[in-house]
Amino acid sequence: MLSGIQSNFYHYCKRHDARPIDIMLYKKDHPDKELVLGALPYDWIKDIPQEEIPEVTQKVDKIFHEFSKRNAYSGRLKIEEDNQKLKEDLSEALRRDDIEIEYLDSGFFKHCQKITVGDYDYSFLTFKKDWKDGCDFVLSAFHGGYTEPTKVHYVYNNYSQGRVAKPFITRPTDYNAENDNGYMLKKYIDKDDKTRAKVELDPVVTNYYKICHFDKKEENCINGIITDVGGMDENVNFIEDKETRNNVIYFAKSIHDYNDMISKDIENLPQDKKMKIINAEFQAENLLYKGVTKDKDFYNKDYRELIKPLSELEQKVFKKKFRKLKKIHEVKTRLQKEGKFDECAKYLGTHRYTSWKNKAIQYELFEQRYD
Repeated sequence: MLSGIQSNFYHYCKRHDARPIDIMLYKKDHPDKELVLGALPYDWIKDIPQEEIPEVTQKVDKIFHEFSKRNAYSGRLKIEEDNQKLKEDLSEALRRDDIEIEYLDSGFFKHCQKITVGDYDYSFLTFKKDWKDGCDFVLSAFHGGYTEPTKVHYVYNNYSQGRVAKPFITRPTDYNAENDNGYMLKKYIDKDDKTRAKVELDPVVTNYYKICHFDKKEENCINGIITDVGGMDENVNFIEDKETRNNVIYFAKSIHDYNDMISKDIENLPQDKKMKIINAEFQAENLLYKGVTKDKDFYNKDYRELIKPLSELEQKVFKKKFRKLKKIHEVKTRLQKEGKFDECAKYLGTHRYTSWKNKAIQYELFEQRYD
């Protein structure tokens, strides 16, 4: 929540995922301040005298804000008719005539247009008010004018570098203001321009980011760059301790890679042979809880008996799995000894333990904490 002394709302939004209630509290404490976040693109103001930039920024904000309010309930035809006025107003405010505006698309929550100024393209997004007719208020906590214009700055500054379209000037909808409507100006990502395309991130890794993307539709991520942050939110299972988080990611990737490998190695095996490996994994977990955690115990009698029924191929894939299970158990034991029960629970939640064993471990941690 915002306090009365946090007057710079933009810097707050870069560090926190501001919600509608935060905007309401800010406006209550600072009723005379505008909800303008970010800045105009450098190319728009590079030829404007330094002392005049604040005035030009205010003019552009007013132009965008009034356009958004006029078209809160508009369809494509009305917006395209209004684009001529938008173009003329921007040309006057920026003192240049190399501006073009093209209507692109309309989604459930907003309209998207492309504004070209000189050699650069930008996405100009205005929000729709009629989405309320088909959506509950809960969804507005993630989408729409009350949250996306603030969320975009938080996501841009806290997600993977270069993976989110850069935001420029934005304005959230003021919940208490009559007929208000927000907007966003962002860098335009051209799906046909592959020169700056990003390789898709490993989903196993992104599951442990501070921010998760829950709306991974094709149109929301172009060339590996996220263009719509509406479906992004803080990860409630985020592990603050960097060392522990890196361990979790490493072993999550290992098990994911193992699962891919084993499925390829045994996909053509008969069902009975597949079940032998699955059963061996189950017994391996039991061995770990008997204390088979040190290298000198790796090939003890129990382990040799365990792998005896397996073929050479089955032993190969199982040994890799067993080594990973050993490491998982070692990390679990260390976290328990350090009293990091929450992190231990999250750590175990990333691995493919049997459900009954996982529940038993969770209960064990609960008892240790409140014993």
